[in-house]
Amino acid sequence: MAQAGGFKRYLDDFKKSKLAIPFSILLAGLISYLLLIFGSVLFCLLPAVIAFIIYGLPRYFGLVDRKKTLIWGTVLILALGIASGLTYYSILIEEEPVTLTTPDNVLTGGSVTPFRGTDSTNFTLSVIYNGALNSGNSTPYIYVTVYNYYRASQGTVYNLTNDTSYTGAGDRYILQRTFETSIYDFGFTYEKPDGTFASTGLSWGPFTMTNDEILVNELRAVPLTMFLNVGLLFYLLVVLTWWMERSKKRFETHARPAGKPGPKTTEKFVCSECGSEVPASSTQCPQCGEKFEEDAQSTAAASAQSAPSKSSEFICSDCGKIVKETDTQCWNCGKKFED
Repeated sequence: MAQAGGFKRYLDDFKKSKLAIPFSILLAGLISYLLLIFGSVLFCLLPAVIAFIIYGLPRYFGLVDRKKTLIWGTVLILALGIASGLTYYSILIEEEPVTLTTPDNVLTGGSVTPFRGTDSTNFTLSVIYNGALNSGNSTPYIYVTVYNYYRASQGTVYNLTNDTSYTGAGDRYILQRTFETSIYDFGFTYEKPDGTFASTGLSWGPFTMTNDEILVNELRAVPLTMFLNVGLLFYLLVVLTWWMERSKKRFETHARPAGKPGPKTTEKFVCSECGSEVPASSTQCPQCGEKFEEDAQSTAAASAQSAPSKSSEFICSDCGKIVKETDTQCWNCGKKFED
């Protein structure tokens, strides 16, 4: 308990320092970047998780000013988009062709040649059909599905034709055509005698972009996607929390009878066991369960009230950050201080 209380006390002290907010922004960026690269398991939840981290982590460490939240959130989303785009670019330019095969080996040697080219290159997508393993289909139905990496589509299906010039084992089925400038991946499928279908996995190719074109597209497409998927959710979080806090203040103002002052701040003292703040009237710490003797409690409360604060600094009543005595407004939340 004492160890946990010590860590909490250290964290509370750190949250009051000027390093807390820059640290939280960097931490939010690092966590979000790792989720973008390795967090595909979250699927559609990933944008919401990242938006919550970008908003919630700096706020937990004291970034309560909404204007600064919007500015830093926008900068962070842009930085994440650029960093992710560069990462995806480095992965794409290292991609190599993979030979495709169905689990039952009816289709083998699926490939595209050449792997890289231009929009005027005549690409050949081919696969070997082992008919003996699929007896019953004298005229097999074999097709290839090609996906455009930069378009959210279900892919385009092309029927393959028998390459009668092929003299190797099995039958070779091919598709020859050009593709517009982009990056593609593809997979083969054939029909079984019972009417069901079996497919290979997917392989990258063909690439009809140069590395420079891929870089430009990644630095354009990924940041835009970040703003559409993560940015809109982040801005929605800011607006919703603003509206909820505003509604709460209005409710409290209207609910309080006219002329009746608001509740007074409860006097507190620090638990000697875990360091948590405890109301002066408590006989037991709500955090660690430490019981207080009446004399010790009175002494602690009295010392908490009489302990002089540092002459050179004090704590902002709105956000809890440490502020210099000479400051006329809080460096974090902007609250102005009266003389």
